[in-house]
Amino acid sequence: MIFKALKKRVICLLLFAGICSCSYNSMEMKWNIAGQLPAVKNEKKSLGYAGPVAGIIGDQLIVGGGANFPDGMPWKGGKKKYYDHLFAFEIRGDSLLADERSVVLPFNLAYAACTSFSQGIFIGGGENETGISRNAMLLKKHRDSLMFYKLPELPAAVTNAAATCVEDIIYIAGGEMKDRVSNACYSLDIRALNKGWQQLPHLPYAASHGVMVGSNRALYYIGGREKGADGISALYKDVYAFDLVKKEWKSLQSLPYPLAAGTGAMINENEIVLFGGDKGERFHETELKIQQINNEPDTQKQHILNVERMRLQETHPGFSNQVLVLNIAENKWSVKGIIPFKVPVTTTAVATPGAIYIPSGEIKAGVRTPEILRVAIKH
Repeated sequence: MIFKALKKRVICLLLFAGICSCSYNSMEMKWNIAGQLPAVKNEKKSLGYAGPVAGIIGDQLIVGGGANFPDGMPWKGGKKKYYDHLFAFEIRGDSLLADERSVVLPFNLAYAACTSFSQGIFIGGGENETGISRNAMLLKKHRDSLMFYKLPELPAAVTNAAATCVEDIIYIAGGEMKDRVSNACYSLDIRALNKGWQQLPHLPYAASHGVMVGSNRALYYIGGREKGADGISALYKDVYAFDLVKKEWKSLQSLPYPLAAGTGAMINENEIVLFGGDKGERFHETELKIQQINNEPDTQKQHILNVERMRLQETHPGFSNQVLVLNIAENKWSVKGIIPFKVPVTTTAVATPGAIYIPSGEIKAGVRTPEILRVAIKH
């Protein structure tokens, strides 16, 4: 089913904001801000978005949807707003040229699981102002336009899940459901849609905000978090590989520390790279403070605790700036570099033959960025 055809008009966008190159343990990373998301409607400048749809189609980077707080921070009463517009960027060397199209998602959408593959961009689940979605769709090129094609619905509504693709088979795992965090894992063969989603062995633990990547041999699920019934989240440093032949999960070397909401990609068949992520210290402090507020019957003490909670969120230090690499053959994690910019979480790393892009996302509590980071990695 085709949702929408898209027309094209091209504009230029201010691109360059600095380049940093560094070598770390024989791995060279060249970072720069490749572009920025343009403002929309009445905006003077884009606020950026958490949970954007992101992927690559041909030589175009696609970014859009997502959520932000245009009227103020949530702890001060600001309401989360969801979006449906998409932006296309032509990749020009280490910069991006904005190709503004009249492109919209079929509905407002944020925190969907996204992955790019030969046919386009898979978009599954997510949420908006009406709740959590079980929709799945494919964004692809049709002649000179971009179009949405409806895919079989997910077995359950889920947001903040992780997705990857191996040989035109989509895999989706984990995520938040209405009443719990999921450990389910499913596959969908794009070449045999009539078979629908196939259930695979469950993840060894329930988690949302994890990173999942795939190779010809295996899927890899890394980190994530699980919110408990008491409102307190467990952050994980677990790493598991799913053998695509044996259909079983195997534990790998854990991360150096618990990590959630970061981004990652396969560098090659033997290496996985992770960018930043939330180690959870401030996140846990805030959750515990909210728990104290909810359990405190005295309204005056509640007010004091609420002021302390707001101070925690307003002074959020940002997220990890470390680059971690897993050598699969050696089953070993190493710190391979430092990201020289504010590091976003709750977004999707998009790998291309020449570089990896990290578009928009959240850089600290309630604050988004319109910047699109680019890193070229060489051994």
